Amino acid sequence: MPLLLGWLLLQRGINDSDIYWQAALGDLALQAGGPIPREVLAPTYAGTPTPPLSALGQVILALVRQLGDWRAVQIFDAALCAGGFFFAGLAARRRGAGMVTTAAALVLACGIALSFLSLRPQSWSVLGFGLILWILTWRGKLAWQLAAGAAVLVLWQNMHPSVMIAALYLGARAVPGWLSALRSRDLSAIPLPETALAAIAAAAQFATPAGFDVLAVSLANQKMSVFMAATEWLPVSDPGARDLHPLLLTLHAGVLAMIAVNWKRIDWGEALGALAFLALSFVWARFMLPWAIALVPLLAVREKVETQGRHEGWGFAAGFPVLAALAVAKTPVPTWPLAPQTAIAQLKAMPEGGRIFANSYFGGIIADETGRKWQSLYDGRYYRFSEDEWRLYNRTFGGEAGLAEVETQFDPDAWLIAPTDAKRLVADLRAAPSRWREVPGDGKALLFVKAQ
Repeated sequence: MPLLLGWLLLQRGINDSDIYWQAALGDLALQAGGPIPREVLAPTYAGTPTPPLSALGQVILALVRQLGDWRAVQIFDAALCAGGFFFAGLAARRRGAGMVTTAAALVLACGIALSFLSLRPQSWSVLGFGLILWILTWRGKLAWQLAAGAAVLVLWQNMHPSVMIAALYLGARAVPGWLSALRSRDLSAIPLPETALAAIAAAAQFATPAGFDVLAVSLANQKMSVFMAATEWLPVSDPGARDLHPLLLTLHAGVLAMIAVNWKRIDWGEALGALAFLALSFVWARFMLPWAIALVPLLAVREKVETQGRHEGWGFAAGFPVLAALAVAKTPVPTWPLAPQTAIAQLKAMPEGGRIFANSYFGGIIADETGRKWQSLYDGRYYRFSEDEWRLYNRTFGGEAGLAEVETQFDPDAWLIAPTDAKRLVADLRAAPSRWREVPGDGKALLFVKAQ
């Protein structure tokens, strides 16, 4: 099933515009020889301190793209996601789950996850979570488990700042063991691996170049993402996600059926760890992805005492390169369907660049493909901009604010607007041909530059 998930991801194009500003920051970090501690993309904040999040993940993204453009990035990203679910399945097999039960759990889990996966550094968290589940099944010295787990957790946070997912899961998974130890007064019942790794995961969130500033940035990102009604920060039950509801309800019916059949063999630590994510998904949909990963060991209950699946890794290791080769041969190079390529080419061809007022989802591709010749006043980093700036953004693209108000705030040198947005602003620009010239394009975006 992880190979099938990988194949499905290899059929997708770029479905998240944030990947462009991530790649741009990775390129700049490579040029600078280290993380970028100051703002380099948003012109109104240029030079101000900016904690570098996902710095290592962005560098690796840039390196992979240098090796093989977006096709290589797509293959690498699919390998991360498929690998995460492979290790989650392997964890179940190592503690005695049957092949059929594990396969059924992976079908349901991958089906749920597929709607929440996109081409972005978040895929590192899928691999990291799967590896932690696998490490928890290791037998032998606790020190080896903790050393391997600590390495994974620190790398996870440097690839994508979401290692607190592991802290939450491990902490919740340890609760039944601690209750049993306290009730029986038997110290040997304390779940040491989960307890120690939960503490390490909590500390690992600060083990990046951002240090303790990660807390402020995370809170700002949450606040602004909710303010902007970003899809992943809405409840999974939100009407905006209604297209996903039939599939999710069907898959969760399968989840309930497997739990009903095997409930006597459910590990309550694994259940509590998984249910924490399910509960949080009704606040923020982004927790459906860790819920899906945590479902694998929960549903794939232990059927045998002996370790299973000792050599199954070879099949995955051999199979994925074959799928990648088929994808290269049979599918087009991934692109972003909304990419305003004609307008980008026109901006690149202009003798001078400057500040451009654009839809936030155009900000990353502008920075990436023009080499920062043009700098977007907005991009997909919700935490980067203030609530007042986002309020003006919403009013402008909603058709309320016009040219005079935006010019007073930002004084742009150009404008790149999605065709159906900012109707009042577009009308104002077209009404001032002596100042702003509309550049003919491909219909994916409206480009206005200063009239000569």
